[in-house]
Amino acid sequence: MRFRQKTPKTLLSDFLTMKPLEMSIKERIKKYTNLFRNIRNPDEYILRRGQRYRRPLQFVTKPRAVKVTVPYGLYPTFKEIFMLDFYGIRRLAASLPPNPVVIDVGANAGYFETLLFAKLGKARVLAFEPLPVNFKLLKQNVEQNPALKEHVKIYEMAVVGTDRDHITFYTERDGQHSVIASIYDNFDNANTVAVTLPCMSLQRAVEENGFDTVDLLKMDCEGSEYEILYNTPDAVLRKIKAMIVEVHDMETPENNITALDSYLRGKGFATNQHRTDVRNHYLYAYRP
Repeated sequence: MRFRQKTPKTLLSDFLTMKPLEMSIKERIKKYTNLFRNIRNPDEYILRRGQRYRRPLQFVTKPRAVKVTVPYGLYPTFKEIFMLDFYGIRRLAASLPPNPVVIDVGANAGYFETLLFAKLGKARVLAFEPLPVNFKLLKQNVEQNPALKEHVKIYEMAVVGTDRDHITFYTERDGQHSVIASIYDNFDNANTVAVTLPCMSLQRAVEENGFDTVDLLKMDCEGSEYEILYNTPDAVLRKIKAMIVEVHDMETPENNITALDSYLRGKGFATNQHRTDVRNHYLYAYRP
């Protein structure tokens, strides 16, 4: 299959033409503004994104140059972080102290820490990704950047609340980059493959690394956020200064954004919420 190289005229037409219920013009402008703000070579996306079916896209971040590899299966994840800015990276980076301690639960291919490091320059990061195919790319993205490799410690395992050695995940598909992997077999209709993966508790991760303070806990773990946060001891939660959690509403009284928000407020956090769709939210919790 041949892919047509887009001209400036066709790019403008694509940019301004949208279907009903899709992004507004304002949202599209914001998306491309973020692309130019975060990426040194936006032409890789604008002019060559049709090639993503044939090869991984290769980006370089800014202001600090960090190389990022994006295969086709993780293209939506790249857009969420680098273009739609679901995590509000610039504001998040500005709120952190110099050389912060960051724990990333559900690191996927490492796009969050890559962009955060590009903004901060220094951070001590623990990145957890249990799926082998995602971990392989996480490792590649870290190791192809010497500065990143120096500051990011990667774990091929899941994080849990109640400590154990292994846990069963249900994934979208076997052997490909998956963005949906959950401990719940009914989390998504595409979750048809059960795999047993190594894990450690959040408490053990904090204690084994000797952290007195965790400046930021980031979580994108497809429903596991409830099991982790509800079962992490108060002594560990008190060490966490801020967290940003992708929250997935489940069909139980405890596993929903309202219940988790209330729980964290009861533990001394202030909270803000941002809804991305009917089921998913981002919850930012911090020590006032």
